[in-house]
Amino acid sequence: MVLNLSSKHERGASAIEFALVLPFLLIVLFSIFECGWMVTTQLVLNHAVSQGARCAVIASDGDEMTAVVVAEAAANSAYWIGDLDSSSISASVLPSDGVLPRRVEVVVAEHPYNPLSGFLPASTLPEHMSAKSVMPFP
Repeated sequence: MVLNLSSKHERGASAIEFALVLPFLLIVLFSIFECGWMVTTQLVLNHAVSQGARCAVIASDGDEMTAVVVAEAAANSAYWIGDLDSSSISASVLPSDGVLPRRVEVVVAEHPYNPLSGFLPASTLPEHMSAKSVMPFP
């Protein structure tokens, strides 16, 4: 009778190989998730400032104060991932300089980025995100 010891040793070797490969697999997997979340956050932030500028142009009828208030409120409501800090949103109406018409500008500067997993080191992720949108203002 011959004992087959190779299958026992192969099972142990497979477990050791898996344990060695698992950390690298997790780093790659979480990096993909975090990169996707970072891109999603930036796209939503870009859309929010664009929506703020668009709503300011449509709803203000040329009144600058109304445009600023509407732009900030619309940008905050369009940012569906969370709440934008009111101190990070700024809207203004830029005067005509002869070449360009009056414009409404909505800027989100220094919005803190919240990582999805917290698994990756903070040095590999941005601390803040920003976005800007400018549209002609009647």
